[in-house]
Amino acid sequence: MNDQIVQALQKIKNLPDGENILKDTKRFKSAIDDFLPGPGRDMVRMRMRTVEAVQLGIYTRLSNAKTSNDISAAARNAVEMMRDTGTDELTAKEVVGAFAALFTSEPVFTMEPGTQQPPSHVPVTSITGVPTMATAGKPLYLTGVVNPNNAKNKNIAWSIKSPGNTNATIAGSILNAPSAGNVIIAANIANGATAVTNYKEEFNISVNPVRSFKSIAIIAASAVVFLLLTWIIASTFKPAKFTNQTAKGIAAEILQGEKRNLQFGSYKWRVLDVQGDKALMITEDVIEQRPYNEDLANVAWETCHLRKYLNNEFLQKFSGEERGKIIETRISNPGNLWYGTPGGSDTMDKIFLLSLDEVDQYFGNSGDYQQKRRKDLENSKWITDRDGLYLSNTHDSDRLAKFNNEACWWWLRSPGSDSDDAATVDSDGSVDVEGLGVHFLDGGVRPAFWLNLKS
Repeated sequence: MNDQIVQALQKIKNLPDGENILKDTKRFKSAIDDFLPGPGRDMVRMRMRTVEAVQLGIYTRLSNAKTSNDISAAARNAVEMMRDTGTDELTAKEVVGAFAALFTSEPVFTMEPGTQQPPSHVPVTSITGVPTMATAGKPLYLTGVVNPNNAKNKNIAWSIKSPGNTNATIAGSILNAPSAGNVIIAANIANGATAVTNYKEEFNISVNPVRSFKSIAIIAASAVVFLLLTWIIASTFKPAKFTNQTAKGIAAEILQGEKRNLQFGSYKWRVLDVQGDKALMITEDVIEQRPYNEDLANVAWETCHLRKYLNNEFLQKFSGEERGKIIETRISNPGNLWYGTPGGSDTMDKIFLLSLDEVDQYFGNSGDYQQKRRKDLENSKWITDRDGLYLSNTHDSDRLAKFNNEACWWWLRSPGSDSDDAATVDSDGSVDVEGLGVHFLDGGVRPAFWLNLKS
């Protein structure tokens, strides 16, 4: 157990509102920087791990334990929770043990002298979420969830094991099956089972035939009736407002001045900016939760897993007409102004996340991100409001977002205080310039893109 962490946690607990600080991620981040200072990569990483523990509710779990046995059981469970987010076992025990020391003088873990770091290779145990149905003649994007989340290698290579009668082929992650039937596909993860052995798993996909001529005829007849009824209604009533929500419809609504709750694909969007014949769009709320990167690593927007997902699997959720309206754009990736962390190379993306500059510009345009920093002449470091962690102003409420009807923090593409952190917008709408570890699983995703307004 790290005595420095124990002492820092005890000092925080002894504060007038210490109990609540140990349960509040934002307040704890500010406090731990004060009570666990020091430069160096190891100390920075240890502060980040304690913040992660608070976010996982580990202090609360330990405080609810009634006996020493309950504390030990809660501590073991907490270690597993931290390991699920990518923390190695030795570090997890060190951090959890420090929190447990607030409640018991007995060690909850036995750490033998000379204990070695657990092996860095975490094997794949399964792949879930692979599609089971396809339609003949229609491309199917193959995807799967690799378990556990902290597996060392997670890149899936797809191939045909048995095409059956489908004549199926695979190009990258796209399955094409011209004929109906059953096809068996194989998923292969290089060095997934062990450091030198691949992980392999097979899946069966049923390929359904295209609609019969009779079905098409029935649909066509129904369409004729629908069009006739539409003509009758249109001749009788004059619509008060244009409400067509197709790819062309949303462009027309934007040109008429609409900015909020615009349907495009399966999601509601808001307009952040209009420049000539294009508009910058962002989802009204968080649409899902994903890590910025699957592993805790030094990454930039250019190399993170979330960028790959948004511009491949997520993009395929739109129709061909809708994808045709999404403009591929050169995305600038400046570094973090408050911490000097590099942002990486520019990218060409259709779907992206907002940057620190953009979230300030398009939500109030306060200029605070650029202006609310000053140089401390004594130590030549940038310092800012609230210890350099957050940008908070009257526009926080406009940045608020929900997921499943609950306030949720969401990722920005900019780096945080280090290259294994990414900046975020917190659940109260303030901008967390310091950021969180890129591997956090509950990060909200609010995709953005430039929409072509041309007809």
